[in-house]
Amino acid sequence: MDKGLTMRIAIVTPYADPERGASVIRVNAFRNYFEEHGCKTIVLAPKRDNLASTKEVYRYGGIFELVKKICKSKADVVIGTSPPLTHNFFALLACKLSGKKFVLDAKEDPFVFEPHPSIFSKSGLKRRAYFLLRRFTYKNADLLFFLTDWDKKLEVKRYNLDPKKCLLVPNGSEPEVVYYSKDARKETREELNIPESAKVLVYAGGIGDEEIEKLIELFDKLNMADVFLLLVVSLEKANEWYLEEILKKANSLKRIKVVQNIPYEKMYRYLSAADIGLVPWPEKYFTSLPVKVFDYLSVGLPIVIKGPKKGALQDFYKKNRFIGFYSSEWAEFKKILVHVLKNTSEIKRMNEKRQKLAKEAYNRRLFLEKAFKRLKTL
Repeated sequence: MDKGLTMRIAIVTPYADPERGASVIRVNAFRNYFEEHGCKTIVLAPKRDNLASTKEVYRYGGIFELVKKICKSKADVVIGTSPPLTHNFFALLACKLSGKKFVLDAKEDPFVFEPHPSIFSKSGLKRRAYFLLRRFTYKNADLLFFLTDWDKKLEVKRYNLDPKKCLLVPNGSEPEVVYYSKDARKETREELNIPESAKVLVYAGGIGDEEIEKLIELFDKLNMADVFLLLVVSLEKANEWYLEEILKKANSLKRIKVVQNIPYEKMYRYLSAADIGLVPWPEKYFTSLPVKVFDYLSVGLPIVIKGPKKGALQDFYKKNRFIGFYSSEWAEFKKILVHVLKNTSEIKRMNEKRQKLAKEAYNRRLFLEKAFKRLKTL
């Protein structure tokens, strides 16, 4: 690519502004960084919930429209964020037809870890077709980004990928956006009617993929009157019923506060109001490292993790044990949580060290810089 010309980049994503979630945060980080460095970018996302196209985000009505848009665009590079994989397969085909470079931003894929049905069943045939598309997309992408080394090694082995085409581009902290604020802590607690003296557990993330139901059940069992649970969730309107059903079962509903679909720029306000960050991470996502870990660290929160027995999240903890506590079993997780709640002041002594780790070692801009340098070589 001629480095004297402005690079034009299109990003295909399942979700985009004004929608919320980790995938939107990552896409926005890519877009903002590229534009800061002179690129022209456009985000392509499916039409959903009457969301209209904007100057920054083009909403396409279906696969055919996506292919047509990519073929007619002046983009030099198309980045496809996965999962889901299907739209990226067609984005790749469009790039091959129109002479563009295609980069797969490959993230954990829940479909891969589901139980294998009979290959002769309808679901089995569907799964087989999906994996054929997945193999083709991974094998034929010009470059692949991976969030964790676990994910990278797994897919390199699975599809015999060229390691030179595979780049580690983790999520990370954005300390200029997510940081601790004493004023925000006070204001947010007043807003949510949480006493100043109360201890607050916070969960920031989606609903459905993680073990949120078990987390709320455990909070009920704590039965500690001075402890509140703050849920900062990203949630599609169609799935609101699921959260409502879970909360109906809670005995401690008065001490559970829910904040839904807040802009990432306001995340610091709610994390500042908390004392402990929670990560209920499922066993099947052993290759991934959730972005909430970096957000908690940016604020300095001690983190209590219920995670896989082995994998990327456990490796991260072993390397940085001062971030908090880790367990692979719910019973042990509860014991740890009770211990932390009784020793909050002592554990908070490491807050500045956690913030330093996020800012210096896991700053998202460091990883974006590496990704951008590699893109310029395509």
